[in-house]
Amino acid sequence: MIKLFIKLNLVSFLFLSSMVQATLLHVDNDKLSSNEYITQNYLGINYDITWASNENTERKYLSLQEYNILLSPTTHLGQRWGFAGKDNLPEIADLFLGLTGQELVSLFTNDNDGSFIHSFSHWNTLFTEPDTNSIVGGAYNLEQLNYRSQWSWSIPLVDDNIGQSQYQEIVNVDGFGYATFYVRKTEVTAVPEPSTLMIFSIALIALASRKKLVS
Repeated sequence: MIKLFIKLNLVSFLFLSSMVQATLLHVDNDKLSSNEYITQNYLGINYDITWASNENTERKYLSLQEYNILLSPTTHLGQRWGFAGKDNLPEIADLFLGLTGQELVSLFTNDNDGSFIHSFSHWNTLFTEPDTNSIVGGAYNLEQLNYRSQWSWSIPLVDDNIGQSQYQEIVNVDGFGYATFYVRKTEVTAVPEPSTLMIFSIALIALASRKKLVS
């Protein structure tokens, strides 16, 4: 009887602890929806890629008082987004290898309504949509294959008193800016449902009780 009691308590403890773990996996309220990123296969592994911004600097000044801040990929905890080329993530150029500008635009275009697949509102404090009316912005960055993942420059640009080398890091020689993409490795973690754990627990209890009766 004592052994049965111990087994019953052990099973109950495992059941409750597993329920707590399942709950913790769903605390992130800022998770991107499936229409805000695409998935590409690279060397047999799937990676999610999100178009985070038309900017590639931490701050983009529209005036001395108004500017956009590009947030880092780890701003939203628990989503595993990161800079391509860091932390064992492939380079963004490798993920887009072989694609033309038009093909890249097509990848990030919604087939249903022709809108862009992006997540600007998650990573920018001011810019929420691609600017399709500007040469430096919108799909033009993608058409010209001007994209990066890691930021080119992070020091605020308050005026035009910057060196030519710094400027070339932010805007290329043709006058186009760089789009920013964040990447994460696609991982599917199976979480046991409470009902499945309960059935398993009942089966263990029944098995223990049967052995007790037979003996």
